[in-house]
Formats: sequence, structure tokens, C-alpha cells
Amino acid sequence: MPKDIDPELPWGYWLRLANRTSGTVYVDEDGSEWATVRQAFWCGRLGMPLMRDETPSALLELLHAVLAHKTRHPHQLLSTDDLFEGNRLFMQHFTYWMTATGLLTPPTDRTSLALASINDEAASVLLMLSATRPEPVKQMRPTHPSVRQLVELGRGPVPGEERRREVEDAAGQLSSGFVRRALGKPAIVLRRRGDGPMPVIRTTWSLAFRDEEQRDRFYGWMCDHLDRWPDWIKIDGSRNLTEHLLRVFASERFEMADANHSATPDQSSARPLLEHHL
Repeated sequence: MPKDIDPELPWGYWLRLANRTSGTVYVDEDGSEWATVRQAFWCGRLGMPLMRDETPSALLELLHAVLAHKTRHPHQLLSTDDLFEGNRLFMQHFTYWMTATGLLTPPTDRTSLALASINDEAASVLLMLSATRPEPVKQMRPTHPSVRQLVELGRGPVPGEERRREVEDAAGQLSSGFVRRALGKPAIVLRRRGDGPMPVIRTTWSLAFRDEEQRDRFYGWMCDHLDRWPDWIKIDGSRNLTEHLLRVFASERFEMADANHSATPDQSSARPLLEHHL
């Protein structure tokens, strides 16, 4: 592996292709041969074993999601309620493991590994995982947008309403996406395009707010989590989706407050929104 990895290129760009009787393999600088780039990364780089002779798609997908989150908002804590299904210990272990492997760089003041940031290699790994996602995992995404597209759309710090409109315009091009609407009250809705010869657009979920400012603030938070939309869209039931979003929204602010040992402006601004819905 090169000493200095180009973060603009997918991890493994230095591997050589070689033909064998069993097929094409990827050869690293040590001469080790791998069936896929993912296998070279999982086994050769991370030193992890295969599962039934395959790389574990679910764990690599989780790694992919964490790197996407860290890329788009590096100073925000991960939510235990979203990616890690409420398991704080699993989240802490995963963060420690990523730091130990060198994919995350701990903060200089060592205050919290939860605020560890990605480095050039991790950025390169993110591109590779996006480019090599296996077909079964792709089919689990209802809208079929690649995480790389989502990350690229959401990674630049575009301020305020311009940022929200950028995401909203892109959501309109997907088969499913969250957009803002006025349904008597300011609201956010989930629009889905149906299948068949006449693929009409249906609204399958909505969340109303007291005023536009409150709605836009919550939609801005959703825009910061654009990489999570495909998984949120898969949640069955309007009530389940509403409860999940509000739980993740609240837990992020409470965990950030715990990390800082004091309430932040975002923490206090979350209270009236939650009181409005809970």
C-alpha cells in the first residue's frame, strides 16, 4: 500500500491485475492475491477473516455508512439510535476499532473518540466501497442512488436555504425522497414513485410543524443526514418513521450535550420541536 494515498481515487488503485487458471485476481505489493478489491481491503488491509469465503457485506455497508457520515459532518457525533440501533457499546467498539485500524484520526485533545475524523485513506476507502457495492446490497436501496452521489451532494458547506433547495431539487429526481410541502401547515413529506406503466407519485408519509422556520430547521437536519435517507425510506409505517426520526434527532443533540458537558443552542432549539410532536 502506498505511504501517501490519494483521497481522490478509490482504495486499491495500486493493485495489479493478474490472470490465473481460476480467473482474474488482484495482486498487492506483497504478492498476496485476492479475488476482489473488497477482499484485499477486508483481509489484506484490515486483517479480518472471510465469512463463508466471502467478505461480510453488512459490516462493510455499516463501515460505508459511518465513513459517509464522518465525511459529510465530521464534527457531529454518530447517533446510536440510527446506524447502531440504540447499542451505544457497539458504536463505541466500532469507533475504537476504526481508530485502531487507522481509518479514523482521534481529536488532538483526545476528548472523545466519537469526534474522530477520517483521513486520506478513509476517504479513498469510501470511494472504493461505493464503487464496489455488491448487487444484493444495491437492491436493498429502494431509490438506488449510490452513497457516493449522496455524499457528493451533501458534503460541501452550502448555507441555509440554498442548501435545502439543492437537496430538495435532487430528491425530486429520485424515485423516493423527502421534500417540503404546505398541507394546511408547513410539512415534510415522503414522495414515492410507483411501478408499472403509469408510475404516479404518491405521498406515503408526512410530518407537520408549527411554522416554516421549525420545518426548515428540521429539514436542514435531514439534509445533513442525506446518506441515511435510503434506510429511512425503508421503515414501514408512518408512525414508525416519525418516531425513528424524532428519536435520532433528539439523541444526537443529547449525546452532543453530554460530550460537551453543557447544553448547546441546537440542544435547546430541539426542545420545542420535540414537544410539538411527542
